[in-house]
Amino acid sequence: LTPQQLAAVTYLALHRDITVREFCEAIWDQDPETLGRRPRDLLYQLRHTLGGSDIISEIDGAHLHAGPGLGSDTQLLNAHLERARQHPTETIQRLTEAFDIATGRPFLLPSRGRSSYWRWVSEQLHDNAWCGHLSTIAHELGDHHLATGNPETALHIAEHALRLVPGDQPALELLLTATAILRGPAAAQALLDRQTPTLFDDDSDDEVRQLLDAALQHAKDLTASSAGSG
Repeated sequence: LTPQQLAAVTYLALHRDITVREFCEAIWDQDPETLGRRPRDLLYQLRHTLGGSDIISEIDGAHLHAGPGLGSDTQLLNAHLERARQHPTETIQRLTEAFDIATGRPFLLPSRGRSSYWRWVSEQLHDNAWCGHLSTIAHELGDHHLATGNPETALHIAEHALRLVPGDQPALELLLTATAILRGPAAAQALLDRQTPTLFDDDSDDEVRQLLDAALQHAKDLTASSAGSG
């Protein structure tokens, strides 16, 4: 695909149902009245190249509709999360698949055509939204592994999340909890002491203490539960 075609199909995949005006403003930064046949020609090129109405299901004059064959990682991620909520026996599998998606880059913009066709992308906005997905999924998946007696896996999940989103507090709490279970409260305290100078302000002692207390209490509860069930 050309940079323009890639930008167009990405925009449609993410937004699904849009007006022709929205499409033209996103790709060309112009009103459709000034573009003649260019929008329609571009859309028909995409349909011809990628799979017809399965990709762009309808061009009804004023609106565009993404077809069932056109999806995005965001759509797939949400499908895994919904499946995890509806089917508890598949929770860890589905959250793992969602985590694998969430640990990828939300946008990898091509160097050619970046300034023109991709002007609609706010990398900061999408990165922030993607980081929120990653944080939530990592914490939920890690908690499931802790609850099922797999603190090593939870530790690795937390470390991976923190490499991608440094300073993420839910991931840090997960890391501290897993560390406390595996190596003891003193190890968790030492880990937090190493992290504190780069993650917290000088006047954040209460916040740091609350984070550690929550992690140690969670570890204590999980250890007690495991001992009781054993």
